[in-house]
Amino acid sequence: MIYTDATKEALKLCFSVHKDQADKTGVPYVFHPFHLAEQMPDEDTAVCALLHDVVEDGGVTFSELESRGFNKRVISALRLLTHDPAVPYLDYVRGIRKDPIARAVKKADLAHNSDLSRWDAVDKRTLARTKKYMEAMKLLMMNDCGFAEKTLSDRLRGCLIGGAAGDALGYAVEFVGEGYIFSRYGKSGITEYALDREGAKAEISDDTQMTLFTAEAVRLWYKNRNLFGREARLRCIIEQAYFDWLATQDMSFNESRNCARRPAAVTRLFDWPELYSPRAPGNTCLSGLRTRMQNGDVEDFVAAPLNHSKGCGGIMRTAPIAFIDCADIEALDREGAQAAAITHGSPLGFLPSAAGVHIVNRLIYNREDRTLKEIVLEAADAVRTLYPEHASAGEALRELLIHAVELSENGEPDLENIHRLGEGWVGDEALAIAVYCCLRHPSDFSACIIAAANHRGDSDSTGAIAGNILGAHLGFSAIETKWKTDLELRDRIIGLADELALAIGGSAPHEGGF
Repeated sequence: MIYTDATKEALKLCFSVHKDQADKTGVPYVFHPFHLAEQMPDEDTAVCALLHDVVEDGGVTFSELESRGFNKRVISALRLLTHDPAVPYLDYVRGIRKDPIARAVKKADLAHNSDLSRWDAVDKRTLARTKKYMEAMKLLMMNDCGFAEKTLSDRLRGCLIGGAAGDALGYAVEFVGEGYIFSRYGKSGITEYALDREGAKAEISDDTQMTLFTAEAVRLWYKNRNLFGREARLRCIIEQAYFDWLATQDMSFNESRNCARRPAAVTRLFDWPELYSPRAPGNTCLSGLRTRMQNGDVEDFVAAPLNHSKGCGGIMRTAPIAFIDCADIEALDREGAQAAAITHGSPLGFLPSAAGVHIVNRLIYNREDRTLKEIVLEAADAVRTLYPEHASAGEALRELLIHAVELSENGEPDLENIHRLGEGWVGDEALAIAVYCCLRHPSDFSACIIAAANHRGDSDSTGAIAGNILGAHLGFSAIETKWKTDLELRDRIIGLADELALAIGGSAPHEGGF
């Protein structure tokens, strides 16, 4: 819950109006607006959530709300949310659609009211009412032309789950040759998850583990920005989050509960027992983070390299930086490079991360409706000049990405084209292979990650990067069910994506400068 003078006043009014009311399940009604308000990302939406029924069901007037000092934005949204019985229900919902505050609250309201787990027994009336709510939700998810939108949540879920799916598929064949892959899995290679020994889940690798710590760092950055009005340096929060990841590689979960050994964790992920499982972590990531811990604070990781590594461990973890709605794409690209440079000091170790962030961000916020190919070419041009002192590396990366684009259009078998790009153990090759697979299979998520995983190189990293990109492009809803089933940490990943969508969707675009 966001606590400000306005939300506190709304809490008091909400409780006084609803304290003696019960919902259709017999639970005190006041829990419903409290539940909605806890999901809201800013003051206006939280106040609106608390008050969304005080006029319709509580007899409060809009004049009274004005006299209590609630602002015009909130009152305007509340007018839309108050249903006049003379207006057909779906027409009422259509009226809500263009107001961002009312729309955010109504979507949360419909989701909570459609949650059948709240009912002890579900009868026909409840099912009919839920069906009506789902129709209303569809209306809220449509744009002005009547087409269903890929919501921010759907794209963020798609990026994170897509990356985890490609990672889990490729992790099973990461360190084996193509002879083994095709003899073991058939002429098409590995095309579905290889489950763990218990047959319970498809295991993610260190790629997804570190990606989740990056996503958590972005969530914490937004929390500082939205709730406290301050903007700590994103790259420094990411570094601290990676230190938490490092601890999960160095001790067991039970050891981490020991106060004598427990480090000063900054992320909630430190408390996820599933992450205390080393999954072939990269030596450069491990050694780089240990050195950073000893060396003290750094403001510019690109300018203070630890090594000359250009391994793909820099890019495989940084896609969530692209979730930030930023008006200055160059600043965001640089932050992608900075996050990779925490451990990877070569320009071809951190520039691919800048390009990857650029691509995923443009796909999530595709306001000019550009094609995937156009976005890739824009990113290739952008990284060439991002750091003038590393212009030769920027040009080399640009040329490799253009080569990937050209190969995606030649009609040759995927494996032959991937061999022409490399094996993916280094950052520029990993991004180029992922880009190739996305462009070759732009509307087929399965074909994309299968191509990205079935080669002799770093299969989990190329699969993860391709999954991040195409998942952001197509959205979670377009990813086939088989990749969402049995995936390790699936529910936690979806929950983190949704939290980020709430935080980002309720904020003004970032002006730039990290």
